Amino acid sequence: MNREIYATDGEYTLCPIAEEDREIYCELSKQVSENPELYYEHISKKSIWSTVLYMSDKNYSIFDRDGDYCGNVSLQRPESKEPEIGVDLMEENEIRVLLQEQ
Repeated sequence: MNREIYATDGEYTLCPIAEEDREIYCELSKQVSENPELYYEHISKKSIWSTVLYMSDKNYSIFDRDGDYCGNVSLQRPESKEPEIGVDLMEENEIRVLLQEQ
């Protein structure tokens, strides 16, 4: 993997989210969203992605030891008194299908 690594245990690796994660991140977000229709409009999708890249939340992509995307983890509102951790994980079969489509 030719990316900045935030943390790894040898089995899974966290990398700061990057432009190359855009399509698969948006697809996973669409699947877990309460409003998946937002991800069908190009402008909404672009706006959501800009928010992911430039907000104060800390967003990381999760990869397995083979370098396959497994999901993402985020620290939401890190400066607040009550920050939250969000995790979205793909099912194993979904990973293979989405990666083949790219």
